[in-house]
Amino acid sequence: MCIRDSPKGGDFSHSFKLPLKPEFSLGQLRGLEVAAQSTALAEGEMEKTLEDVRLQQAYPEPARDGGLPVDGLGVGKLTLTAGEELLTEREGVRVQPGSAPKGIDGEAWKAALTGAQVGAVIELPITFPEDFPKLEVRGQTGRAKVELSQVYALKKPSDEDLQKLFGVQDRAGLEAAVRQHLETAKADQERQRQESVLMEKLIELHPMPLPESLLEAQVQARQAQARQQLEQSGIAPEEAQRQVEADAPNTRQAAEKSLRALFLVERVGEQEQLSVSQQDLVNELRQIALRNRAKFEEVRDYYQKNNLLQQLSVELLERKVRAFLREHARLVAS
Repeated sequence: MCIRDSPKGGDFSHSFKLPLKPEFSLGQLRGLEVAAQSTALAEGEMEKTLEDVRLQQAYPEPARDGGLPVDGLGVGKLTLTAGEELLTEREGVRVQPGSAPKGIDGEAWKAALTGAQVGAVIELPITFPEDFPKLEVRGQTGRAKVELSQVYALKKPSDEDLQKLFGVQDRAGLEAAVRQHLETAKADQERQRQESVLMEKLIELHPMPLPESLLEAQVQARQAQARQQLEQSGIAPEEAQRQVEADAPNTRQAAEKSLRALFLVERVGEQEQLSVSQQDLVNELRQIALRNRAKFEEVRDYYQKNNLLQQLSVELLERKVRAFLREHARLVAS
């Protein structure tokens, strides 16, 4: 496949090939069942969204004599220990009284942080959650210590400020704009959920033999990435390697599923004449540039230099296959 940009953007080309394709036959694609869930707004959801928007648009200002407000923001050093062992020590951590870290009692956290001043040292018990990076301490009790170096109040925008933000004239217009945004977001979320369910069904319906060399390469790549993420979170290399090896069965299962999805997407695309066009790829690169406030040429060159165009092509094709499955699915009441 050759991709060519408009003359203004310059030329580039890209070939898209999947090696070592397994042999399998496509089964049912149309009429797969998926439960339809309601996208109606729940009671109080619009008011909560308005408050969330206020928080998103709020800006910090130094807290006054009352210390850290219950809806304020603190910055400081977080230390986690289990017995005498230091597990984590991080500077510049943001904390909020209303949002306790996993494993810390929410009410105790709120009470301890609300009203705290710069220099305050807060120490609370923590039960390390099941997804804590260090396996041995999961489910055990330790200590969490926060040393506050900055405390802020969050200045929320008024209704008038939000009306300007949404480009409306009054409170009724603001509520209508938020409602429309919510309804669109919930409809998009439901479409994505349906597509994910249908993709899972498609994978289940199509077992296939996978090329062992390709599967092994995928497993090793996933393990290398997991090892890097663990080490970046502060885990010692030896411990990171041990955790990666312990999770090897799950890693292999995830790699198998990913490869089956990859080959299915390509085969469905061929059968149903779904393809990634020149304009599809160019449009996606332009959208990426827009989201990152970058020039199209910079994004295009980055994707070429880092050999990411094939991955982008596969992602775009998968979107088309997912949409095809949803458009031809049979919706049933949940």
